[in-house]
Amino acid sequence: MTNKYQPHLYVLPEDDQNRQLAVGFSLHSAIKPRSIKVLPLADGWKKVLESFAKNQLGDLRRTPERRLVLMMDFDGHEERLSYAKDHVPDDVRDRVFILGARQEPQDIKHAMPNIGALEAIGTALAEDCRTNARAIWNHPELACNSGELERLNAAVKPWLFH
Repeated sequence: MTNKYQPHLYVLPEDDQNRQLAVGFSLHSAIKPRSIKVLPLADGWKKVLESFAKNQLGDLRRTPERRLVLMMDFDGHEERLSYAKDHVPDDVRDRVFILGARQEPQDIKHAMPNIGALEAIGTALAEDCRTNARAIWNHPELACNSGELERLNAAVKPWLFH
């Protein structure tokens, strides 16, 4: 459980594949305990946006220490990121980040069989963030996240990792 008075990160995953990536990220040994929470699945990229508006936005506004990642598949639609960004109000825009696979997380797993399961890939993504590397994040399935990743890292790195 996170402490709402301390900086913390919530992740709202679209589906179980995204949840596995987020859980792997949260399990990295350098992540501070109680600083990250993976929320229940939204069950679809449009439902991520609906859940954000209906269930997360009010709490986000009342909890200034919270940061939120909306994690969705872009399914090959480059315009989906800008569409999702249009659903984030200006007053919380600096605390909401939209990340996802260019197609689907399963494609990342197939492209990186040496890493293994999606949770292991999530842990490798956390290591990239911790060390400012881009070994995994530069993969063609994830490179679409570069702008959001830079914003996210600047916003959470000082307190997320120990």
